[in-house]
Amino acid sequence: MKKLIATVLTLALIFAVSTTAFAAEEEEALPAAKLAEVTEVIFGDCDDVLVGSSKDTRETTLPTSYWSLAQNSYKANLQVVGKSWLYTNYYYHPNGDGKIFVNYDVKAKEGTTTLYIGLYDLVQNELVVVFPVDGIEEGGTTGSMYFYNLVQSHNYAVCFRAHPTALNGKAEIKH
Repeated sequence: MKKLIATVLTLALIFAVSTTAFAAEEEEALPAAKLAEVTEVIFGDCDDVLVGSSKDTRETTLPTSYWSLAQNSYKANLQVVGKSWLYTNYYYHPNGDGKIFVNYDVKAKEGTTTLYIGLYDLVQNELVVVFPVDGIEEGGTTGSMYFYNLVQSHNYAVCFRAHPTALNGKAEIKH
């Protein structure tokens, strides 16, 4: 009987922590339905799997260390972001409102490209939302966005990707 109760409680807990996260520009929250399609963006073959030489602020693997955004914002150096997801070297917890903010300042290496800012839930072990920033040109683009409806006890990694061409710049992750 104890095993049955433990199994039922375990299943209930697993289904209870499944939440949907969303992203929006900082100035205006968008309806979730407009963002749902973005999580299934398919990237074709790109010859430029680009990872910059500086590994102090981002990596192509999931982070294993925690950074407290409540104490300090995190500044990421986004040198040569290409088709592979680049994760910051730390994971974060959202603020008391279930949000993580991202400011970005990026330039396309050539032509026009799209920056994708993703949020990976390390507890659920999946990329939960992707926010696209279209029209990044060689002249550069700055902006702000945030992820919301996040579970405060979960560990979230912020990641970046560009398509069809690479980009450079910086980002700040904060509460």
